[in-house]
Amino acid sequence: MPTQIRSLLFFVFAALTVAAVLAASAFGASTSEATPGDPAAEEAPPEMTLQFTRHRAVLAGPRALVHVKCAGYEAGACVGTLALRGPAGSHKVPYSLEHGERRILAVPLGSDCDAIDPGTEARAVASTLQLTGTSVRTSSILRIK
Repeated sequence: MPTQIRSLLFFVFAALTVAAVLAASAFGASTSEATPGDPAAEEAPPEMTLQFTRHRAVLAGPRALVHVKCAGYEAGACVGTLALRGPAGSHKVPYSLEHGERRILAVPLGSDCDAIDPGTEARAVASTLQLTGTSVRTSSILRIK
């Protein structure tokens, strides 16, 4: 299967996952009314974020391998885009992980991988969609090995 089709299918899967999470939260919403002074009514669920579990990215052929983990509330999922920005430009990959799931994301570098020297640094920026429709950005400086 060509890489472009595989990437497109992954992105479609990620979009469907977001839609399913939004639908589940809409149907699972409580019908009881909360009082204004109730602390539970004012407390929003924690944000879903992608955490970087290592301070390095490993080059594997034309890809950079980035170790991540989905954090936030238990019923949520992390869906979004990871961008790796460095001396060779910016490269992105979509992701979809369940709460607590650890994964190694392979960021395609294409022909730019030849311009990356081991030991250089790149900024990894994850933009994770929230149930509210906004996104949360997390970032980390990773050393390329």
